[in-house]
Amino acid sequence: IPRRRIKVGEAKSELTRLEKAVEETKKELAEIRDRVRQEIGKREADIFDAHLLFLDDLYLRTHVEYKLVHDRKNLEQALAEVIEESERMLSSVEDAYLRERALDIRDVGGRLLENLLGHDRYDFMTTHNDVIIVADELTPSQAVSLEGVTVRGFVTARGGATSHAAILARSMGVPLVSGAADVLKNITLGTQLIIDGFRGQVILNPTERELAIYYEKLEFLHEKPQELLQLNELPSVTRDEIKISLQANIGSPKDIKLVKEANAEAVGLYRTEVLFLDRDAFPSEDEQFETYQAVVESMAPRCVTIRTMDIGGDKFVSSLPSLQKEANPYLGFRAVRIHMHHPSLFETQMRAILRASAFGNVKIMIPMISCLGEVKWVKTNFLRLKNELLQSGVEFNPNVELGVMVEIPSAALIIDAILRHVDFVSVGTNDLIQYTLAVDRSNEQVSEFYDPLNPAVLQLLKKIGDAGKRSGKDISICGEMAGDTAYTELLLGLGFKALSMSPHFINGVKLVVRALTLSEAESVAQKAAAMFESRKIRQILQKSLHAKGIPEILVFPTT
Repeated sequence: IPRRRIKVGEAKSELTRLEKAVEETKKELAEIRDRVRQEIGKREADIFDAHLLFLDDLYLRTHVEYKLVHDRKNLEQALAEVIEESERMLSSVEDAYLRERALDIRDVGGRLLENLLGHDRYDFMTTHNDVIIVADELTPSQAVSLEGVTVRGFVTARGGATSHAAILARSMGVPLVSGAADVLKNITLGTQLIIDGFRGQVILNPTERELAIYYEKLEFLHEKPQELLQLNELPSVTRDEIKISLQANIGSPKDIKLVKEANAEAVGLYRTEVLFLDRDAFPSEDEQFETYQAVVESMAPRCVTIRTMDIGGDKFVSSLPSLQKEANPYLGFRAVRIHMHHPSLFETQMRAILRASAFGNVKIMIPMISCLGEVKWVKTNFLRLKNELLQSGVEFNPNVELGVMVEIPSAALIIDAILRHVDFVSVGTNDLIQYTLAVDRSNEQVSEFYDPLNPAVLQLLKKIGDAGKRSGKDISICGEMAGDTAYTELLLGLGFKALSMSPHFINGVKLVVRALTLSEAESVAQKAAAMFESRKIRQILQKSLHAKGIPEILVFPTT
């Protein structure tokens, strides 16, 4: 970046140069966006619409102009400082999603600076074949520019599962392993690598045996989609004819297509908070009703379990002023706590869901329950709202079931009392593991301690499963464990007969379900629950699945 002090009156010509560079960058980004929309999809193309908006942001122009006029800095220096300040501001926030947007600022800002400086971009694709890209981080436009048959994967020191680069990599069908800073220290140009995107592993300079194993896995992966598709029309039953309900997790109406393609029995978790994010005002009752109605109608007669808004934690909503920066957002003001503090928001959503229940099969689920008082508050208001709709003559299903999510250890410990007041419970294993083990699941520094097979986690799951058997009420799993074939037999053996997951994982889980008997699963779960070392529990599960002929590649942690 050249640095000099400009003359008085030179700011105007510098701003003209900025406008020219902005227009050139807009043209490039629009071309990338259109190509991505055509070759990958609309969702991924929307990333570059956000980049285009940054170029029109008044913050960018006014702050650059201030540095030109008042500080007498040249354009390149002023622009670089504004980009760095914007990036630093986003990098310092608690919200993980917003932190990762700092990379987007760096991406579009870097492209703008390159155009201003007249730098030519290095064309990687014309000089290398069959490569794995290794970098400190990967920006969205870099990911797209590297798209092609020659790029086999990405390894980065930084970035997470919600980064736009990760979203693009998944859409491109290219594996990406992030948070691999230690590995990067030992990689040089020309190093042979194996990326295992299922396990999040990078193998440097693999042996002949490791290569043989992974070539076999690759061959299986090419065959697996067709084999698993054959399971679509087969029932999800164990060898001893016990029905296991395989359901889908969704975030918006557009996900229904995937649910139907996977032939899921129901929607076990509809995350409604997506409707509340990235907007200046909360959606009205009618807007929510129309969205829920679209999902419910398209799934009818299959059931849709709608979870009330789980905002807070890592899901920031700018339209809620009381959602301020918190030192520990996962332990702070979120989910049902917001419901109780802002009852009008809760009531609006509940009325919308109840109205949608007239058009299909609906259940309502409340997230982040920690005590019986919260359950009673929700149920009291739920019954009152039903009565008000009834008195007003509004159509809805009066038999809508009310359930809660068990994600906090305190709720698991009083599960018998909770089950007396609700119709069903669903276990959110992601948070249950996080809270039980005091591990931030988005923090790569402690990710090794996030262990679904920790004996303490298993004891809580067993307690919930046993309580479900005693009560006769439905209990299910809707966290990531549900879609992980490594845990299917264990969860069935612990008493969970309903598993809700990403639609992509349903047929893999069904393959395992159809290979075992419930009595076998109960025996395995009993052995696992008696163990107090994760390593031994994992060995028991793997040995049992291998004995049933389940392909090794299906026994991996998908998280």
